[in-house]
Amino acid sequence: MKYTYKDFETGKIHATRGQFEGWTAGRGIIGAECAVFRTKAGRVMIPDYLLTKETRTIITGEVKP
Repeated sequence: MKYTYKDFETGKIHATRGQFEGWTAGRGIIGAECAVFRTKAGRVMIPDYLLTKETRTIITGEVKP
């Protein structure tokens, strides 16, 4: 499955084809939860505020505000 997210610097939409594993506890400067995706190369962690609405809907079944 293809999951999309917004690039922090450029604002462009990117995608990962990893398998969704779950959520991490709040990390980083602002303490945001991160979605964890397993890929062939390892794991990708994407903060929830960078996920697109479509990806959030796929993962959670509902859209976070």
